[in-house]
Amino acid sequence: MMEPDGKKSRRILVTAALIILAVLYVSVLLPKAGSVLSAFMPLLVGIAIAYCLNIIGKFLGKIILPHAKKTVALRAKKILTILIAFLLVVSIIALCVIIVVPELKNTVAVFTESFPGAYAKVGGWFAEHDDTFPGIAEYMLNDENEPDISTVLTAASRYLLGGVGGIIDSATSIIFSTVDIIYSVVMSIILALYLLAEKDRLLRQRDRLIAAYIKQPHADRIHKVMTVSNRTFSAFIIGQVLQAVVLAVLCILFMLIFGFPQPVMVGIFVGVMSLIPMVGSIIGPVVGTLIVLTQSPSAALWFLLFMIALFQIVGNVIYPKLMGESIGLPSLWVLAAVVVGGALFGVLGMILGVPITATIYKLLRADVRKREKLQIGSGEKNADTEPDKGAEIKTDETHPE
Repeated sequence: MMEPDGKKSRRILVTAALIILAVLYVSVLLPKAGSVLSAFMPLLVGIAIAYCLNIIGKFLGKIILPHAKKTVALRAKKILTILIAFLLVVSIIALCVIIVVPELKNTVAVFTESFPGAYAKVGGWFAEHDDTFPGIAEYMLNDENEPDISTVLTAASRYLLGGVGGIIDSATSIIFSTVDIIYSVVMSIILALYLLAEKDRLLRQRDRLIAAYIKQPHADRIHKVMTVSNRTFSAFIIGQVLQAVVLAVLCILFMLIFGFPQPVMVGIFVGVMSLIPMVGSIIGPVVGTLIVLTQSPSAALWFLLFMIALFQIVGNVIYPKLMGESIGLPSLWVLAAVVVGGALFGVLGMILGVPITATIYKLLRADVRKREKLQIGSGEKNADTEPDKGAEIKTDETHPE
């Protein structure tokens, strides 16, 4: 049914007016939007946590009471899957923190202590190649230009804190920020557990609201978008976690076999960083190389070469086999999603930008294919209904007047 011209014109005018108002008052709307977003942040984080725990709960549901049918058994199954999934995630995070953080602290200390000696060695190398790099060694080996890590850190801290008043203000700000973060995290976890416990009821309420307020064709489109989004996000999360586990295990095994220092800590750090699309594949190897460099400079180059080869193998061979076409997003759009998402929302934007872009890409691709089929079908229909001029000519020839 065609929309009346007057109604269509009014809709276009209203849309244009809203766009113009948004452009004119963008400087006023953005701070308000930021305040609203920050107020809803615990809820949004809780939804994200609940979504990730639900993926784990689906796997656990196949193991825990798989043949439960009675109401009591089903309730017990739900409670057990939620608790076990939550404890499993908390245990993994705690284990990673316990292993990685102390070693990173020791690495920073070792790097700080060994920095002057390494700086002198680099200056000596430039001195040996002064013909190729003139003036660099003279500048580096000058006592006035020799860096002192402690002096730099002290000067930076004084500049940032700005005296006694700055120290008090900074300490107060840090305390309040820490309390706010802890409160937000605790509330997000509580909301996530409530969302998981009431998942079935919330899904029923969602379907009733859609059916009550949205017409059937539009409701079907909304259900299709939600289905594609759910599959894409689930596949993305599962794929990233599997990739991180494979990278961590292979990195640890390689470092153990060839005797590199800190194999467990470096492997876990590389695996965790790989959860960040594109950028994590750079941060992990670089930091891992610096960690190896502080304890075995001769092995750092070999470690970096191995990490490049490992990421190529995992990214081009293992990851596609694990995931297939679940994400289905070309590399160009992955890079664009990471760059734009990171510019708008930081690390969170880098992580969420890929599945959101993949969802939009899948929906657009399906719609384009549907429209192409309709165009081809209408073309064939028109071809069938048009008179065959060749047949008419032949008829005229065979049956002359």
